[in-house]
Amino acid sequence: MSQIRQQLIVTREPLRLEEVIAEGTTQQNVIGIITVPPQKPNVTQVIDSIGQVTITKVTVVPNKVLVEGILSVKAIYEAAVPAQTVHVVHGDIAFAGFVELPGVEPDMTAQVTAEIEHLAVDVGAQTGGGEGSCPGGRTLEVVAILRLTARVVRTVELEVVTEVTGVEGLVVQREAIRTEVTVGEGERQAVVQSTVPVPPQKPSVAQVIDFLATARVTEVRPLPNKVIIEGEIDIKIIYEAAVPTQTVHVMHATIPFHQFVDVPGVQPGMMVVADVSIEHATFDVGSEGRTVVARIILMLRARVTRTQTINVVVNVTGVPGLQVEFATVRVVEARGQGTTQSIVREVVDIPETKPDAVQILDIRTQARTRRIIVVPRKVIIEGTLQQKIMYEGRTFDQAVHVVEHTTDFSDFVVIPEAAPGMRAQASFRVEFATGDVGTGDPISVQDGIGHTSGAEKP
Repeated sequence: MSQIRQQLIVTREPLRLEEVIAEGTTQQNVIGIITVPPQKPNVTQVIDSIGQVTITKVTVVPNKVLVEGILSVKAIYEAAVPAQTVHVVHGDIAFAGFVELPGVEPDMTAQVTAEIEHLAVDVGAQTGGGEGSCPGGRTLEVVAILRLTARVVRTVELEVVTEVTGVEGLVVQREAIRTEVTVGEGERQAVVQSTVPVPPQKPSVAQVIDFLATARVTEVRPLPNKVIIEGEIDIKIIYEAAVPTQTVHVMHATIPFHQFVDVPGVQPGMMVVADVSIEHATFDVGSEGRTVVARIILMLRARVTRTQTINVVVNVTGVPGLQVEFATVRVVEARGQGTTQSIVREVVDIPETKPDAVQILDIRTQARTRRIIVVPRKVIIEGTLQQKIMYEGRTFDQAVHVVEHTTDFSDFVVIPEAAPGMRAQASFRVEFATGDVGTGDPISVQDGIGHTSGAEKP
């Protein structure tokens, strides 16, 4: 036995990759009410409805993953008017749930996806009674069933055996593993400060009572040794008004942020996963109560990976007396990766309150993922493009104006190994944006988007 040990030559390779600790699925009931805005007519019947789930917060606690999110519902309905016109009403319903995963701990990382299994929207009955009651046809009752899937992983550093030689008669069994290897990861705190104006129709602020805030990543861009993270913070400020009756009001705002995280070793083109959470927030009343100064502390995290194929030794036989020890590690196997490009063309109407365009000065486009679907041999990516178009107006003073527009897009990346049931990560970037003024209204906008996607199987 000692002679075998002396002659064996074992080649090892260090790896830093994700180990899957646990994975599970649960169903979550979501029930809520959508109120029809005052300017829209009553509802006779709901014709169709569309839902979309946004995960806003994921927290790992012992043996559980807590999930918070928003179910956004768009209902198309027939109005209770003689012309039976068709209208659309929107609403957001917050929900909270959890997935039980024995063995998980708070220092681990959770990835959560949500799928709508059932969505029903019906006309609500009259609520309450007397003054302040809501008549029938002014509310919609929403009932949904969501499927929440959580996977908890942690980054592990290990050595794998890639070759065994040196003894005659050795039979070495190898297995090719294609996995996502962690190139680097980093985190950073950042302070975002913004002055939020009080809407003109609302009273001044005496003091801020409470707030709700959620942060989301809208774009991730790898640069040499750092990752640029852009996103938005949605805040809802509940405040006491500076009026004799001291009524309570709510104001909303969205604050953009642009930050970076140092990740040594990262290079453009690598796959990046980033997330953001709010660690602390304060709100101070500004001058004369017409502004609120928000100071928000964010925790930004970024992890950069690359796909690597490794031939790992899984067994060695053929020599009497040779003893082999095995260790089992459940890792995420990368089944394929692909890249594609697409052009999104859209005709943008200039609002009647703004002049026609003479020339386009600048177009700023931000891309956001809405949904990623894995189908046989493909990964489908759905998202939105938020465009801000600056143009010179057809006026005597040639003033500069801005038009904002949101465009939906859908594209796919061919990955021959992809199959339903796999998970996929996707990133994309706006490579160029151009526009034509034509007659001045409407204007035409083209955005070039580069998509990168990878499918994986635990």
